[in-house]
Amino acid sequence: LLRVYAAPTDPQRPHLLHRASYNTYVDTTWLARSAAMQDVEPESDGLSWRLGSAPPESSTRVAARIERSRLLLALPSGTVRVTGLPARVLKRNALGAVHAELPGDWIQYEAEVARAAELSRAPGAEELAVPVNERAVFAAVAEELGLRGLPFEAARRRIEEHFRAFHYATWREQRVPTDVTPLADFMRASRAGHCEYFAAATTLLLRAAGIPARYATGFAVMEYSALEGAWVVRARHAHAWS
Repeated sequence: LLRVYAAPTDPQRPHLLHRASYNTYVDTTWLARSAAMQDVEPESDGLSWRLGSAPPESSTRVAARIERSRLLLALPSGTVRVTGLPARVLKRNALGAVHAELPGDWIQYEAEVARAAELSRAPGAEELAVPVNERAVFAAVAEELGLRGLPFEAARRRIEEHFRAFHYATWREQRVPTDVTPLADFMRASRAGHCEYFAAATTLLLRAAGIPARYATGFAVMEYSALEGAWVVRARHAHAWS
């Protein structure tokens, strides 16, 4: 799906490429609520697009495959400007998704990054909401871990340590019982799942501790091709995180 041109030894190379974030969990689906796409105006060259005002500190070149003349851009965190992108239309939403309409099968663009830049809107009530059917389980786990009132970094470390006892799995040996949700079963019984379970559970656990959080999707950059001199991103590298 993508090639990312960065040296393996580059300390600033991206490890994650963000495509979209979501603020609302309904049943088993994440939604981007109150985050309509808005037009981004190109710079005078027609190929550069400003997403943030901070001066860039580094840049990463990405080659991406286009499907049906549309592309949800995969961008490193803190991308403040995209260059070399001949889009007919570029749109973005308040949660950090950037969508392009452009011709061709493959495109290359440069993502200019300012590491500390925050390009999505400040969190609100949606980023603290835990659905009613998940509330009891996540409130109980937050209480057991003593998360309430902790600074973010301390809470993050406790959550990370808690999930170290869980296992990564892409299949289940048994069905989820009808009287619990898949996430509740993940938290209390199976303690095994893929990245979507870990990301959703972390997001709701942070919220139960009073820390606003969103669910993010994109790609993990983890397969380097010395032959191509690039990181190769395949469909199997799709990833979710909090």
